[in-house]
Amino acid sequence: MKYLVSAAEMRLYDSNTIEKIGIPACVLMERAALAAAETAYAHCKTAGAHVLVMAGMGNNGGDALAAARLLTEKGCRVEVWCVGDRQKASVQWVRQMEILEKYPVEFTETPGRQEYDVLLANSGVRALHILKNQKVDLVLLDIDMPIMNGIETFEHMKEFAADIPVIFLTASGEVGDVVGALLLGAVNYLRKPCPPQELLKRIAQELETE
Repeated sequence: MKYLVSAAEMRLYDSNTIEKIGIPACVLMERAALAAAETAYAHCKTAGAHVLVMAGMGNNGGDALAAARLLTEKGCRVEVWCVGDRQKASVQWVRQMEILEKYPVEFTETPGRQEYDVLLANSGVRALHILKNQKVDLVLLDIDMPIMNGIETFEHMKEFAADIPVIFLTASGEVGDVVGALLLGAVNYLRKPCPPQELLKRIAQELETE
């Protein structure tokens, strides 16, 4: 993994592309969604897979909604977890939601009081980079990840961020995976797919103990 651009730089590039080059925001969003959906589908490798999509209320959340639509068209069973206050949603988010609501997608919404700032990492290497450079209160760590799995990532993480609570996510439910994670010091684990309400409950419980 290598550094590409920061969030601020990405916003500047988006603005220049829309305002100076003239490519509409909806086109950029569709292109981003297509790339995300193709990556997720390649990871699932099967139609009918259960996919959980997390979407905030900004334009990145709009990307997620569009990706959810594309995954539904590929035959995946998609559940969308919308985090935040709809009153604060971006224009592009609203447009994507109006389209997505016409599809057979399950929706779960959390009120604004349960909002969290979420940092996403697509690999263990990226997760470690984020942990070294930003303040993080809790980590949700998938056991099955490319390049470096969750257990290996956690072992490296303990070298410099051992005080951050970690909740493991596992699709296999294998006893060895769960026991290994807990022996390393994970505070909890959840088997995927898990109800969003249960995930929120576990997160809130761990943050309250901090």
